[in-house]
Amino acid sequence: MSNERTSKPAGMLQLDKETAYQKEIDLLKRKLEKATLGAEVKKVHEICDFCHENHPNGYCVPEGISDEEYAKYMGRPSPYSGW
Repeated sequence: MSNERTSKPAGMLQLDKETAYQKEIDLLKRKLEKATLGAEVKKVHEICDFCHENHPNGYCVPEGISDEEYAKYMGRPSPYSGW
């Protein structure tokens, strides 16, 4: 005559895999919610390395280029961008 209580570990629940996975998912969801509540997003301003204005590299007109030459290259990468 065996007793069910002696066959189970003390203080532990016998869960099937699906229930265990669901509990782990719920725990991870709670951790993620706590983490995202305190997260801050900071806007990054790109500064041009050439003219030090507030735009990405390759969007400024180097000194000495006429408007006609600049218009010729509109829509194409700058010849001075290194690409």
